[in-house]
Amino acid sequence: AFPPRRASDLLEAHGETRVDPWFWMNDREDPRVLQYLREENEWCDKALAPTKDLQKAIYREIRARIPQDDQTVPVRIRKWWYSTRFEDGKDYPIHLRRSAADGADEVVLDVNEFADGHSYVEVATRAISPDGKWLAYAIDPVGRRLYLIHIRELETGKDLVDEIQDTSGDLLWGEDGQTVYYTVKDRQTLRPYKVLRHRVG
Repeated sequence: AFPPRRASDLLEAHGETRVDPWFWMNDREDPRVLQYLREENEWCDKALAPTKDLQKAIYREIRARIPQDDQTVPVRIRKWWYSTRFEDGKDYPIHLRRSAADGADEVVLDVNEFADGHSYVEVATRAISPDGKWLAYAIDPVGRRLYLIHIRELETGKDLVDEIQDTSGDLLWGEDGQTVYYTVKDRQTLRPYKVLRHRVG
């Protein structure tokens, strides 16, 4: 039988000892953890099976109340106007900018591009360098909140080979337009524990 509890894990900190019968679930590579999660999901599916039609009805009603084609009001930052657009049939936002209030929109980042091949995508912070040349963005395609930071040259729309791993998703440009400051997460605790800087290239 699959053991959901195990009383042998003793954790010591600050001169205190405690027993954690669920600490074994902290090991993401343990096949028993995945099996336990599968069994939890199966139980949930069975328990909620009588509500399937109601779930679909609620989803349809919520979706009907949300405009599927929408765009935010442009906001000026330095010499650019920034906005976000949502399109019907697409799950993720498209971030735009234009050089004047009546200029043509330029796509800065289309999050839908990352959706192919992933069941989940989140872009946390997006930040454009003070000179408007670079976009730094933090993306999590898994759902663990360990973000990869990429740097994109906006003139070409191409990402550099620069890739910063295991970050919290928080980032900030230096005024030199060449330096990105960011926080690093501990892979085990998922807590930020240091601030680093990265030079473009």
